[in-house]
Amino acid sequence: MIKSVQNRLKDKGINLIVELSVQAFLTDEGYDPIYGARPLRRAIMKYLEDTLAEQCLSKTLYPNTKIYVRRKKVEGTLMTYTNELEVEIDFSDVDPALLEKEETVESVAALVSSDTEKTSNSISEKDFDSSDKNSNLGLGTDKPKTNKVGANEKFFKR
Repeated sequence: MIKSVQNRLKDKGINLIVELSVQAFLTDEGYDPIYGARPLRRAIMKYLEDTLAEQCLSKTLYPNTKIYVRRKKVEGTLMTYTNELEVEIDFSDVDPALLEKEETVESVAALVSSDTEKTSNSISEKDFDSSDKNSNLGLGTDKPKTNKVGANEKFFKR
């Protein structure tokens, strides 16, 4: 089942490397002789695929990217693990031209977002002067409707 995840990523040019400690953890979590492979599939989805999905959505992945999946160790110990997985994304084999394009796109996006912040902050307080009684603020000319309590009273009980 881990192989199917690896094959899906390999189709996109991404190498998934899962350590033995992760495989052992998933086997322990998903072992149930009564229900067969269903709990194992759920454990792989819960621990491995969800963690990978979060990382894949937070970063742009390129062909020849390596993703290492490890179990987190308890601080101060050598062989004691937690029930959490750690994902490391390695771009060392990725074509540098692709990474440079991404950096230029990010810098342009940062410039655009800083320009929009400047223009949104340039709106002065005089634009929202509440002392002007005639200002409509573009809300329309509707006036509040009066309530006719007696007409609908027969339909609604209090």
